[in-house]
Amino acid sequence: MLFYHDIGYSQDITSKNKHALGVNMGFTTGYGITYRYYIEDFVLQTSFSPEIERKNEYLVNAALGVLYRIRSGDKINLYAYTSAYYYRSKNHRRNYRGIDIYDILHPDASKNNNSYNLGTGLSFEFIILERLSLNLMFGYAAYNNFDHLNMTAELGTFFVF
Repeated sequence: MLFYHDIGYSQDITSKNKHALGVNMGFTTGYGITYRYYIEDFVLQTSFSPEIERKNEYLVNAALGVLYRIRSGDKINLYAYTSAYYYRSKNHRRNYRGIDIYDILHPDASKNNNSYNLGTGLSFEFIILERLSLNLMFGYAAYNNFDHLNMTAELGTFFVF
């Protein structure tokens, strides 16, 4: 917490703006288009990214998260977060584009799959421009319906309006 000493405290970009839209990539916060709603010190976040390749092949992922602001500064905010991620696939195959984020998150996706990931940790929100932020999240997660526990890292960028 020592690095907050020199930052100073002021109103952040969410004091007047309550919505944010961006993209997110994470093992527990999902990936794809992400919407955030700011309520005082809380943030509700949802991510969604459907993919339909053929008539009988699909992939859907959705996530919901809650963040609580611990500290607020001019250029950085610190949050505690918890999130839940759901994905479902049917006959999904690796595509012609090469490896994408889904292949990294779910290497066994060629079969039918229905799974949850849950995570919790800390989120660092870096204010890049007046209404643009970069979020780095680090924590611990339960993967594949609590099949195993491990560290997690998440990344998102948001435009606040």
